[in-house]
Amino acid sequence: MRKYLFLVLVSLSNSVTAQLLFTEISYTANSITFTVNGEMTGYGAPFGGEVEMFRLLYGGDMVADDFTGRYTNSWNQSLFDREIEADGGQGFTYANANATKFNLDEIDYNAGSWLRFESSLQGANATLDSITLSLEYDLFNVDATSSYIAFFWGTPTSSGEKDYVHLDTVRVRVPEPSSIILLGLGIIGIFLASLVKQNKNQISYGHPNKVPPYAAKARTGILNLTQTKPN
Repeated sequence: MRKYLFLVLVSLSNSVTAQLLFTEISYTANSITFTVNGEMTGYGAPFGGEVEMFRLLYGGDMVADDFTGRYTNSWNQSLFDREIEADGGQGFTYANANATKFNLDEIDYNAGSWLRFESSLQGANATLDSITLSLEYDLFNVDATSSYIAFFWGTPTSSGEKDYVHLDTVRVRVPEPSSIILLGLGIIGIFLASLVKQNKNQISYGHPNKVPPYAAKARTGILNLTQTKPN
């Protein structure tokens, strides 16, 4: 009886903790790349339907200030073990630089991308798939200092209705100028140290392959180190 009870508890625990993990996130002016791994079994379905929708929202200063419009997406592959809807499933990326579309945890999001699948994402799996979303135009600010990407199942709306499941939010950090400068100085220092060491080895009579006379005599036995002073 205890054994069966233990198995039931383990099964329930796995179903609760089976969630998605988004890692290795980076972006350029017109693309986003990330790795996704895990299962959707740990989430309850969105209340408002659209259970076949996957969305990304972009917040902070990640979106270029002058970008407004809607453009077609291009995904390199499916995120899950589900087929992307054939008719328009690749979705769009939209932005309105002058309007806040959504607010989550005091972060404003004014742009996003979506992807539609042929069936519900309930119970879908992802196994360390590297996903790349490519855009038609340069949407993202590569000089941003506070960029956020939020992942959703369903359709987040500004009305506050729970028509979505918040999967994760990741802050994409851009290296600070001071860090880049320190890294460059370190590389230069290593290079200069190697030059100094090389020059020390070449001090012998101006040529790296030239051997001092006393060394040559020592090699040929001409120099007798035990020779005593003549009477």
